[in-house]
Amino acid sequence: MREFIYYMIPPVRLTDFLFFEFLLAAGALYYISGSLFKRSQEYILLLISLIFYAVSAGIPLVKLFIIICYVALITYLGAILTERTGRKIFTYFAVSALIAALFFLKDLYNILEWIYYFAGVNAADIEERFARVKFFSLLGLSYYTLSAIGYILDVSWGSYKAERNLFKLMLYIFYFPALIS
Repeated sequence: MREFIYYMIPPVRLTDFLFFEFLLAAGALYYISGSLFKRSQEYILLLISLIFYAVSAGIPLVKLFIIICYVALITYLGAILTERTGRKIFTYFAVSALIAALFFLKDLYNILEWIYYFAGVNAADIEERFARVKFFSLLGLSYYTLSAIGYILDVSWGSYKAERNLFKLMLYIFYFPALIS
């Protein structure tokens, strides 16, 4: 079991027939759960969305879990604290933390690679030095990070009230049909 959680699931491309089967199974599960348990549909949708990210990411599940929890908790706490206190410092902190994560996960390796390239370090040394820094190009990372930033700003401006249910907020941020549309 430990090996399954640590190692990555082979990625599924959006053009694979397996993805079509995933959509059919997800739709069936959603409608069956709706007929049996009306309140569980939101949680089923969140579970389906998280499974979608897991099968399409092609990265270790532990890293995916850490990133998803980080984005969700920063967004949740930033919105709640901004709404409760009315202070913009929490908005600035949450937006900065999300932008920093986006920068680190998408761009830091490329920038460091260019610095070492111009410094005259050969490519094998670069790969060896930054094997832990080089993460991945996670499907939808920019989309759901920017969605989270937009949500925090909307709460800060008073357009929306902060969501008190963490799972509903996660569904808003990570809802996979919005990503693939």
